[in-house]
Amino acid sequence: MANPGRRLLAGLIDLLAVMLIVVVVTLVLSVAITVGTASDEEKQAVAFWGARIMLIALPWLYFARLERALGFQTFGKSALGLEVRRTNGEPLGFPRAALRAPLKLVLIWSWPLVFLGQAPLYDRFLSTQVVARAA
Repeated sequence: MANPGRRLLAGLIDLLAVMLIVVVVTLVLSVAITVGTASDEEKQAVAFWGARIMLIALPWLYFARLERALGFQTFGKSALGLEVRRTNGEPLGFPRAALRAPLKLVLIWSWPLVFLGQAPLYDRFLSTQVVARAA
């Protein structure tokens, strides 16, 4: 299992990356809504639902897609030489990566187990682990 400090720092990098993606998409959506010819009510509805969808879909896509692709790493994990694998050493499939992302949010309270040398509940449930990338 990977060093807890490195996992925490990778998580902070990923948090910044997700926030940056959300800000950029929000700006693009804001410009599109402002320039569009829709009524104010329609613009408000698009902004309301667009914001909610972005806050759910973008973080999910970030983690699910990157932990399945790009060497099983998010940007944070890549920067710190970590990757996510199944406990048997096999790569994550997309279904497992897609489930891991929302489970992290629901079971985030179990993350301190990492500092006790144990896997968080979401990793236990899905038989995944964060490990140092092989050189």
